[in-house]
Amino acid sequence: MKHSLAILFTIGTLFSDGVRYLDEVFEDVIKTEDVVYGNAPDLPFIFLFEWNTYDVDLDMDIYEPAGDTLTNRPVIIFVHTGAFFSGHNELDDMVALSTAAAKRGYVAVSLNYRLGLNILSSYSAERAVYRGVQDGSAAIRFLKEYSGEFGIDPDNIFMWGSSAGSFIALHLAFTQDDERPEATYGNWQDPDLGCIDCEGNDYNHIGKPKAIISCWGAIGDLEWIDPEDSIPTLMFHGSADPVVPINSGFPLLDIALPIVYGSNMIHDRLSSLNLENEIQVEEGELHEYWGTVNGNWFGGPSEFWYDILEDGFTFLYNQLELSDSHPGDECTLDDGETGFMDCELCCWDTGLLSWLGDGYCDSMGGCAWEGPQYDCLELGYDCGDCNDSWDGSNTAELCYDMPCMPLYDANGDGIVNILDVILGVDLILGTGDMDCSIDYDNDGEINVLDIVIMVNIILEGDA
Repeated sequence: MKHSLAILFTIGTLFSDGVRYLDEVFEDVIKTEDVVYGNAPDLPFIFLFEWNTYDVDLDMDIYEPAGDTLTNRPVIIFVHTGAFFSGHNELDDMVALSTAAAKRGYVAVSLNYRLGLNILSSYSAERAVYRGVQDGSAAIRFLKEYSGEFGIDPDNIFMWGSSAGSFIALHLAFTQDDERPEATYGNWQDPDLGCIDCEGNDYNHIGKPKAIISCWGAIGDLEWIDPEDSIPTLMFHGSADPVVPINSGFPLLDIALPIVYGSNMIHDRLSSLNLENEIQVEEGELHEYWGTVNGNWFGGPSEFWYDILEDGFTFLYNQLELSDSHPGDECTLDDGETGFMDCELCCWDTGLLSWLGDGYCDSMGGCAWEGPQYDCLELGYDCGDCNDSWDGSNTAELCYDMPCMPLYDANGDGIVNILDVILGVDLILGTGDMDCSIDYDNDGEINVLDIVIMVNIILEGDA
């Protein structure tokens, strides 16, 4: 069938001892560059005047695991460093993070966002951070709008930032429109930047990440973190960071910029509100202590790089709550009725079980109208739809017990004839098997009465 080679390739790329989303279970990655997620007014370098804008396309690079068959995958948006003055989504650490995430089964996004910091102006700094927050929201809304095209789960979009990228993740997670800095409203010559979700594109979705990871980041005001801001947060910070203070102070040691509040103080604020968060402080370490300077390797990844990746992916895995649901499990539909989970962990009406084992290889997926997906052989489910060499293994037995349709069409060729009778006899004798069930009365037995019925169907058809 058309997807057989793709599925077999996926199995070949899986390591036997790997856990998807925790370990690198894919060998290769597919990268799609310069995907435009919006358009917005930008400032020309060197960012001296806020009124002098021109429209630019906002773009991202998308990394996917090669040969993957799942189509409802979580997303991590990686946001680069650069002090809102420099940087781009091809920096060494962003490429390495995106590749590592895609090899673990995520769809990874390396984001470009608008720059624009005048290092001599606190007014400029507040506007630069806010533009980045708007772009982060626009990227999330774009991914939700086109979740089907990219094979992603719109309910599992995370953000992971480094330095300035962490400023974006933290402010996007914890600030609301009524908490906008005064500078974002502009003045007689500078434009009002508008609401957080008002720039980049007009897709009508919530632009908040499900959880965030902040590497050496900070926030402009601790009071922006409210009790209802329940976005799980993991923070990494060096205790001797001179660029972004772990407690409070001027970023870049620049007294012209606004005071910010680093990971220690964010952790205290979140904990006081009983909001889920973790902090990992490395004593004596500086900025970007995973081995980069402004996003580029400085002597290669440090020993901390691998620890941060392991802890970061473990944190996000725990946000997925995958361990609680498995294909074939019962679930609750929106109307309160009981349904079943397909390979994408989408909940479907049990009446749609007739779709399983129908010989059609579903090529779409996701929790949408296309219907339940059971073409994920790497999870032990295929029902013979997408892989001619499927061995029949299915622990949930959802495919074993599917009735043959039309009635007694044991070989699935659309008609009942002597070939089906032979399959029925072989099954009774224990010398054969079927891809569907002719036990229509669900008594657990196939016997000579079923063969008699099959013969009668053939005779009636000939008559």
